[in-house]
Amino acid sequence: MTEEPLWTVEDIARLLVVGQASVRDWARQSRLPAIKIGSGRRTEWRFVPEKIRAYLEEQSNQPKKKEG
Repeated sequence: MTEEPLWTVEDIARLLVVGQASVRDWARQSRLPAIKIGSGRRTEWRFVPEKIRAYLEEQSNQPKKKEG
């Protein structure tokens, strides 16, 4: 098994086509599986590719909410 490098906030933002601030917020809120490195203003987030792929697969299998 080859290990991929951890993904950055920028990588996730590009993948999900969202802003980096959204990715940071979702990581902080535990809405995305993430690894916190540092603390305070020096906090950086990293993401394990396999966990992100599994998370996205899980989300795509969720039943659609009815509108109205």
